[in-house]
Amino acid sequence: MNRLSDAPVRAGQGRVAYLDMLRIAATVAVVMIHVAVRGWRSMDMHTAQWHALSFFGSISRWGTPIFVMISGALFLDERREVRLRRLFSKNILRILIAFVFWSAVYAVPFFLRDRSVFGLISNFLTGSYQLWFLYMIVGLYLITPLLRRITSDRSALNYFLLLSLCFTFLLPMLGKAIRLADILLHKDGALYAGLTTGYSNMKFYFTLGYVPYFLLGHALNTAQISKKVERVIYALGLLGFAATVWGTEWLSRSLGAPCKGFLDEMTLNVLLQSAAVFTFAKCRLSAACSGKRGSAVVRSLSKCSFGIFLVHPGVLSILERLGFRASAFPAAIGAVVVTAGIFAISYGLSAILNAIPIVKKYLV
Repeated sequence: MNRLSDAPVRAGQGRVAYLDMLRIAATVAVVMIHVAVRGWRSMDMHTAQWHALSFFGSISRWGTPIFVMISGALFLDERREVRLRRLFSKNILRILIAFVFWSAVYAVPFFLRDRSVFGLISNFLTGSYQLWFLYMIVGLYLITPLLRRITSDRSALNYFLLLSLCFTFLLPMLGKAIRLADILLHKDGALYAGLTTGYSNMKFYFTLGYVPYFLLGHALNTAQISKKVERVIYALGLLGFAATVWGTEWLSRSLGAPCKGFLDEMTLNVLLQSAAVFTFAKCRLSAACSGKRGSAVVRSLSKCSFGIFLVHPGVLSILERLGFRASAFPAAIGAVVVTAGIFAISYGLSAILNAIPIVKKYLV
């Protein structure tokens, strides 16, 4: 999202092309997630439509982590000076203004329907379902000056990422696996209770949340990735994609209801997905838009990505009322067709909004 990560850091004479391409791809992935999840929770799990939505939702889970990684690659770049005054007066203020405006836009229709002032306030503070990201990104901005101290020392950065792997991804997944075993085997949960009690007593919060993705974006952006390491990352990424697709199907069948356990961004499988997508873009796609025409298209789409992110839930809701939903098409293509339609319309709206100077500056 162009506004969320500000203007890309210059590399040589041009933009960081692969970050622009990642921003576009992540926007498409987020739209697809929201398209897929709409019917996934309520649809019959034995239908082809449900399996298709499960598949497309599973292979798109890297969308949000990639946005965070892009921001980390930009804000933690040592060539970019980050001053507290500018951080608050420009970056954070811009996000807050955008949140206030768009949260009001999405909250007003609920008020007109329910006529509840308390409901209006609640919907405004909560925001439309995509706006949680703005809360999270502001939190990352607030600690960026501190994180830059970590990224200035590669050993400290690697140590932080190792702690993140253990405490943000592996231990929570182990706890979930034990809890699932307790449920499926009808055990009393003593092992799960012991693990979670010990974990909670550590009061370890330092590497939790989306901070690992923020730092990982910087680490991959600045790393010299050899061919051998690149292949390893892709292999692990494929395992991540397979685990997300198969794990979601298996877990949902085992519990008798759709389960998002493998779809959480704080799972090892989604982490592997995200690292592979980021690496592929950096190592393989940078030259794809080297031509002026291709570069112009990428810049235009990238520039409008934040606007697409903000308006697409409204577009999705309106199109659903008109019957334009994934279930209206053959299962194999439904989510793709609807995602493409929503993305195209949202891009048009975002392009119009970006043509208005004050709107472009503060709201998209």
